[in-house]
Amino acid sequence: MIDIFLLSFAVHALASLVICARYRNQGALVFTLLSGWLLLPVGLWAEPIGDGFPWWISGAVLPSETLLKKATLVPALGLLLAVLFLRRQREIRPSLADFTMLGFCLLPLVHMIFFGQGRALDSAYLAMVWGASWLLGRLYLNDEAGKQAIIAGLALSGLAIAAITLLEARSGPWLYQFVYAPHPFAEDGADRYIGHRGLGFMEHGNQLGVWAAAAAFAAIWQSFASAQVNRSPIAKILALISLFSLLISQSVGAVLLFLLALFLAVCWSWRLIWPAFLLTGFCAIAMLATHLSGIIDLRWVAYHTAFGRDVMDLFQAIGRTSFLWRFAQDMKSLETLHETLLFGSGLWDWWRPNESRPWGLWMLILGYVGVLGLSLAWISVLTGPLGTLHRSRGQSVWQPSGIGFALALLVLIGIADAQLNAFVFQPMILIAAAIVQRPPNQMQVSAPGH
Repeated sequence: MIDIFLLSFAVHALASLVICARYRNQGALVFTLLSGWLLLPVGLWAEPIGDGFPWWISGAVLPSETLLKKATLVPALGLLLAVLFLRRQREIRPSLADFTMLGFCLLPLVHMIFFGQGRALDSAYLAMVWGASWLLGRLYLNDEAGKQAIIAGLALSGLAIAAITLLEARSGPWLYQFVYAPHPFAEDGADRYIGHRGLGFMEHGNQLGVWAAAAAFAAIWQSFASAQVNRSPIAKILALISLFSLLISQSVGAVLLFLLALFLAVCWSWRLIWPAFLLTGFCAIAMLATHLSGIIDLRWVAYHTAFGRDVMDLFQAIGRTSFLWRFAQDMKSLETLHETLLFGSGLWDWWRPNESRPWGLWMLILGYVGVLGLSLAWISVLTGPLGTLHRSRGQSVWQPSGIGFALALLVLIGIADAQLNAFVFQPMILIAAAIVQRPPNQMQVSAPGH
């Protein structure tokens, strides 16, 4: 496995070097990143793939037992190529989000120094996965050209996703094993209503689903925005292909997130949509806090109240028992989580004594670096999107000037999905950094009479 991994990465690095050296623009950089995240192998799994469910494998966005993953190598390669061939944004000034991202990446090192738990190497891991992606967005893609490159790249990625989902729709996930090696999650959730859900070269089929949702939204927004200046049908065809790939991926959660983003984009000019958006976000945070605190025993509600039984029956009737399974996984780790809630345990595998792990990224971060770490990570990733949405309130966003709004919704799609999955939409961090507000242009004003 290590030979094919190193060979594939070397080929990708060489091709990216040639492309970036030839074109020296942001489009070449985005191509390097998106193609690596989409097509390279996930990495080397430290434990053998057995017959049982591999609950011990967590998402590559957090540390584990090996650094050799595309989650670390792709952003690191992108940052190296950007330094070599692209001009850095000169107008960038440090923001709160930059400091919180730095703090999040350094937390494992601080935890090891003051609490004696964990590994200093984990800070290097977070710096490669989160920090390098953040720097790329802030320093090299934080302008209109950079945002255009991101949205166009994501829209075009729908073509690759469509090809993958079509190839795997009938016989199930086979591409990863055919090109690289056996995949531990190849069969997890693969059977769908019609045929199979694709996996491609992702960590999990859920990850391909949320990427398909992001690609479809990016392509649809681009088709409407480009119609303002260009009547070519290419953008509309790309949007239809991306939408088709999302539907045949049959990831219900991803489809729902796509529809929610589409609804927000259509209704954003309404006067009350911003207060409703904030209220919904507050309610979601309150629900997560209630779930985490254990103040209300949700298991008792589920099994001993009429409302709880009705909800469980509804999920079972529509075939969405995976949501109930995720909830059950979280509940197994709540007692362990409460022991180190504020600062975390400093151990990436803090859940291992339970012989189970939570399925959502937010729970994994909480057990790892506590409320402090989760706050630092989410402040960083949400600063740009929330600021962009606030500045866009009451406006029509289906035009080129609304590109920041479209990218903000893509970040929210990724964050919402991360509450249920550890296998994250990796461009989320890059996009969040790219839409952190730039300082206004300083214009010199001459005094009257001069």
